[in-house]
Amino acid sequence: MKLKNICLLLLIMVASCNLAAKGNTAPVTAINESAITHDDYINHTVVSGETVFSLARKYKTTVEEIYRLNPEARDGIKGGQVLKIPKQKATSDTSYFEYTVQKGETLYRITKNNEVTVETLYSLNPQLKEEGLKEGMILKIPRLKIAPDNYIPEIRQQDRIRIDFSEHTVEAGETLYKLSKQYNIAIEDIIAANPDVKNGLKAGMLLRIPNNAPVTAILPDTRFQGTPVKAGETIRVAILLPFTEGGKNVRKEKLVEYYEGFLLAVRELKATGLNAEIYTFDTGSENDTQRLISILETSEMRGLHLLIGGISQVQIDIMSDFSRRTGTRYVIPFGTSRDKDVLAGSPNTYQMTVSHKTLFAEITKAFADKFRNENIIFVTEPGSNLDKRDFTDVLKAVLASEGIPYKDLHTQDNMVEEIKSATVLDKNNILIPTSSSEPTLRRLSGILNTVIEPPKKQAGKESEPQAQITLFGYPDWQAYLNLTSQLYKFNTYIYTGFYLDESNKTVQREMYEYKKWYNKEIPLSFPKFCFLGYDTGVYFLSGLQKYNNSFDSHLSTYSAPTLQSAIRFERAGENSGYINSGFYFVHYVTDVSVEKTEFK
Repeated sequence: MKLKNICLLLLIMVASCNLAAKGNTAPVTAINESAITHDDYINHTVVSGETVFSLARKYKTTVEEIYRLNPEARDGIKGGQVLKIPKQKATSDTSYFEYTVQKGETLYRITKNNEVTVETLYSLNPQLKEEGLKEGMILKIPRLKIAPDNYIPEIRQQDRIRIDFSEHTVEAGETLYKLSKQYNIAIEDIIAANPDVKNGLKAGMLLRIPNNAPVTAILPDTRFQGTPVKAGETIRVAILLPFTEGGKNVRKEKLVEYYEGFLLAVRELKATGLNAEIYTFDTGSENDTQRLISILETSEMRGLHLLIGGISQVQIDIMSDFSRRTGTRYVIPFGTSRDKDVLAGSPNTYQMTVSHKTLFAEITKAFADKFRNENIIFVTEPGSNLDKRDFTDVLKAVLASEGIPYKDLHTQDNMVEEIKSATVLDKNNILIPTSSSEPTLRRLSGILNTVIEPPKKQAGKESEPQAQITLFGYPDWQAYLNLTSQLYKFNTYIYTGFYLDESNKTVQREMYEYKKWYNKEIPLSFPKFCFLGYDTGVYFLSGLQKYNNSFDSHLSTYSAPTLQSAIRFERAGENSGYINSGFYFVHYVTDVSVEKTEFK
């Protein structure tokens, strides 16, 4: 692996995430046929692409058991290496039988299916409290009556778990976390009783809430700000994303690109003395809650300094609950439909990407401060789809509250003459369309070209002076590459949470490094997911490396050299997590240069 001296433990990672990117290796799904059997273990020859975690799953054992027999495996395994894999042992004690935990199982399901209490399981299986429930773990389950294996025992009343249900009608804004806290049960228990919530909670949905359900995931609230980080200590990070499936809003290729960018940041920070372990899991389908819960119960998830992942609301709810219970810092990497709501009650959670609508108050205030002395004109051009009416309505309200005058053009008789009449010569004229669409920008550019075109000079007369016009617009505009020249021509400003200046030497260096390590160009997109991952890594790893466990108390003054993302974290509310309220004003200067101002 090219990234020397960095311990990257890639557990269940897709082949295209290989740092050398020299080709794809199909994942191994069958137990190695060349395995050699011994009395207490079998010898397994590792095939390229296998991990200790995947072997533990295949052979129905645990990662720790494999490490016990193969201490060298803690430093990583590779193709051709021979590992000792422990065999399952039969028990001679007929008072209980051994049960192997299956993929996605929870304590609730095991207790229900085997008619046993949680307390009994803990007393017979001390490792449950130490390690948590993990796939492949072997549990002792008490037999209710000593009898031949073909005997169907009579279930004793004191060993039964009585499960009945209450009903709950979901209200607007409610989350799985809020419901789990309200009813003092685990999120996974709510999901088990209501499979439809995998697709998200909806107002009016009727849920079954288990009564007397074993509480498998609810622990006392904690305000502890993450696992302590000591100076020079190895920072442990887990990335949990549906790499092989993708999701409704983020394709799997973009998730891989995000991960690749994150690793570039790790490589850059290595030169500054960073020590990091990166645990990467493929969570499967974005709604595969059982797989996600199983991953969170593995030993790799204990003692984390940072957890990154989740692209669906149900995944985010589960990981937020994990963060709340364990004190682990949790980063939601992409946008959600609920922004601040998802942070309620999760003080260690960071919402990295937010909708611009969430930031309208800050953006419009910055606009008013900058352009209060200019001639502000709102323009609804012929054919506008009004998709930014929500923004312009907020901006008009802010201007009115501060006594800043503006004009509103929305007739369609003769837009050229109307704009000419609305402009003035002694001020800069700021034109704001009510749509961000490409057709709107194209039509408005055509109109403005007519407005500012110098009139033909007549003999003996001076040319009439021209009004100075500046466009103010939207993040979408940076994606309309065929209209970039018009943005420069009209001295345009846009607001955005993301802007990548490809003329920047550092950006060019990282683009070169990306091609060098992954043997491909960064895909054309807005934003570029590679730099989303890079900026996330630079911001959080640099902060943890610099401030250790006091990272959170330095957020108001801390900044990192991100390349595409504006980042400014602040509390979303009392007992809530942090929301990224950073944004840029990007100015396309008429001398064909770009000025990027970050608002903090």
